[in-house]
Amino acid sequence: MRKLILIVMVIACFGVTGCARKSSHVQEIAIDKKDAVLAEKQSAVIFIRDSSFFLSPVVEEINNDIQLVGVLPMHSTLLYKTTPGKHRFHVFTVSRNTAQLLETDLLPGKFYYVRIRLVDLSSGAYDYVFDVDPITETQLQELIGKNKWIKPSKTSHEWFFSHKKSMNAKIQYSKEHTEKVVRKALNPEDGIDGFIE
Repeated sequence: MRKLILIVMVIACFGVTGCARKSSHVQEIAIDKKDAVLAEKQSAVIFIRDSSFFLSPVVEEINNDIQLVGVLPMHSTLLYKTTPGKHRFHVFTVSRNTAQLLETDLLPGKFYYVRIRLVDLSSGAYDYVFDVDPITETQLQELIGKNKWIKPSKTSHEWFFSHKKSMNAKIQYSKEHTEKVVRKALNPEDGIDGFIE
């Protein structure tokens, strides 16, 4: 049964724009040290996508509304600069009703790294979740080294606004069905001073 579900996912993937590494939802960029310089009252969260199927949209929830962080295809890394303090991020999976949660408490001048992975949460029901389990700096460099740095494109913002209502509905559903949500957290001490390319 699980094998059948996985086959269906592969077929569906190739019918959806953006399953492959190239996607109109992102713009590949050449990251530079100066891009990673943080202002005095800035923090940064770096989202790292693995090689699983489907696009993984990430949003930040702000005052009962959401704003786009990025739509990450496989093998991509995105630098998101924001303010210090507490933030709530959600990642979505195509064809699933839930929005998985990342709660953060960020210190100024720090970089926070989080991976996005596709996992089997219940008998073949695959969801993207945030992974904040500790890994070494060498492992982190290897992960990022395999990826392309990206930023949202005009197409991704258009996609976001056309799907914003359904994404908000998934967030609300997740708040009402917390047993279906994988809740992760980044604490102040999880940040590092250096930027890893």
